[in-house]
Amino acid sequence: MEKEHIRYYIFMRSKLDVSAADIHREFCAVKGESYVSYRDVVKWVHEFHEGRESIEDAPRPGRPVTQSIEKNKEAVRQLIVSDPHVSLRYIVAETELSYSTIQNIITNDLKLKKLCSRWVPHFLTDEQKKERVRICKENLANF
Repeated sequence: MEKEHIRYYIFMRSKLDVSAADIHREFCAVKGESYVSYRDVVKWVHEFHEGRESIEDAPRPGRPVTQSIEKNKEAVRQLIVSDPHVSLRYIVAETELSYSTIQNIITNDLKLKKLCSRWVPHFLTDEQKKERVRICKENLANF
C-alpha cells in the first residue's frame, strides 16, 4: 500500500471512532508489525480528529530534489557524449544544477567515472574484457 492508502484507511476508521490502538492492531494483523508504526497511526488519528481532511503530504520548504528528473540526466549525458573530457565544473555551469547532483547523476545513474580526464563506464563490457585479455596474451608472447 502507498502512504495515501494507509492514511485513507486511518482517516475512515478514525471517522468511525475506532481507536488508534485498534487501527494499528488491524494493520499488524494484515500486513505485519513493521508495516506502519503505532506513533504514525496515533499522529494521523489525532490530525484527523483535529479537523484535517487531506491525506496528502503538506508542502515542505526547501529546494526540490532535481536529480531524478530525466531531463537533467539526459542533459548531463549529452554534455559528456559531446565532449568526454568535460569537467564537473563545466557541467555544473551549463546545467545550473548543484555539484553533488551532477556527481550523483554521473556516478549512480549514468555509471561513469573520470579516468585520464575522460568519462568512461564504471564496468567493462564483455567485448572490452576479451580485447584486454587478447592484448595481454600478445604482450606475454612478445616477452
